[in-house]
This record gives sequence, C-alpha cells and structure tokens, in this order.
Amino acid sequence: TLVVVGRDDYFTPVGVAELMHELIPGSRLVVVEEAGHLPNLEQEAVFNAALESFLQSLEEGGAWSAPHTSRSHRSTPPKGEAAMRELRIDT
Repeated sequence: TLVVVGRDDYFTPVGVAELMHELIPGSRLVVVEEAGHLPNLEQEAVFNAALESFLQSLEEGGAWSAPHTSRSHRSTPPKGEAAMRELRIDT
C-alpha cells in the first residue's frame, strides 16, 4: 500500500496519513511538499515519481526506496486503544 499525502492537505492531514501508514503493515508513506489534497495534480512530477518507484518495487519484489521529496516515519505501529487515541481530527 502506498499512502500519499500533501503536506498542506486540510481534509486528510499528514497526521492522519501517518496513522494510516502505521496501521497498514508494509505500507509506504510519501509526504508531498507544496501540495494539498490533490498532490497528483498539484505536484504531478513528484507524485508520478513516487508511484513509479513504488510500482517498480512491486514488480522487482525488492526494497522500495522513496523519492528524495518524501519522509519516512515510525515503523512500529501503535496497537489497540493507543492507535485510536492518536487519530484526532480538529474541526
């Protein structure tokens, strides 16, 4: 699973994308700078590079390496109630 989020996404903040990443085993997270809710349109080249790299890693069965514009996060996901407490969206 590839989780892509824009750094300035108001509807799905980076923290929510980080939680998705933490809760989906083996997932990859790419945070696209200077993008909001539509990073595939706002930063097309960055999005396409991340997607291409991810798809190639699936074809090759090898390790995936994120483009230089992404950021990796905690690799051990929180469990149970701790995970749910981390999911807070301020309105």
